[in-house]
Amino acid sequence: MPKKILNFEQRKKFEFKNVSATRAEISIYGDIGESFWGDSITANDVHEALKAMDKTVKNVDVRINSGGGCVFTGVAIYNLLKSSGKKITTYVDGIAASIASIIALAGDEVLIGDGAMIMIHRPLCGVMGNASALMNMIERLDDVEEQLISIYTKNTNMDRTAIKAYLVGENGNDGTYFDSAESIELGLATGLMNEDVALDMAATLGNSTWIRDRKEIIKRYDNHVDVIDNVLKDIEDFKARDKA
Repeated sequence: MPKKILNFEQRKKFEFKNVSATRAEISIYGDIGESFWGDSITANDVHEALKAMDKTVKNVDVRINSGGGCVFTGVAIYNLLKSSGKKITTYVDGIAASIASIIALAGDEVLIGDGAMIMIHRPLCGVMGNASALMNMIERLDDVEEQLISIYTKNTNMDRTAIKAYLVGENGNDGTYFDSAESIELGLATGLMNEDVALDMAATLGNSTWIRDRKEIIKRYDNHVDVIDNVLKDIEDFKARDKA
């Protein structure tokens, strides 16, 4: 059986660590709230992380790559971060879509990576029942939408009319995606992420391999270069013998 030469661990959906005496980091790389795919991030995860931080921590970096999820879980996370008493900097590493865009707005600074995107849309749900149940759900969805619009209005350069139009989208029901430049222009982000900052950029939303510190990884696996070269040489020798 061939040996694995390189083994990049998949980053967990939610991570917390004290980076230094004054700074901590939370990573939100997955679905918010209940998820059909298993791993997800809850408000309790963030609550426990904030409680576990060293008392000296004044700055919290929140890294985000999420397609969204449960509205109320996302709003709870937003409020937990806002009321933490710490300086929150959010980083949109890949995408902050749906309710994840609200979590991003919890930052005193919202920095978006080059190639990253923010997406907003009207709240949606699945419901089954009679006409009264369906009408009740429509009313609740309208209430939730108004609350989300209020958060977007409070934290961006857009007024309610503009936000409503973006939530609906050009085709009437698909919302709107914003690239980094558009996000900054509209106030969904406060600036572009510095290239010197270690990034966790995602090629896809799910089951991605994360490269956090390129220099460290290169250093860590330098000792495998000779092994790789020898394997390649063995393959070429095998091909040569096979042809002979």
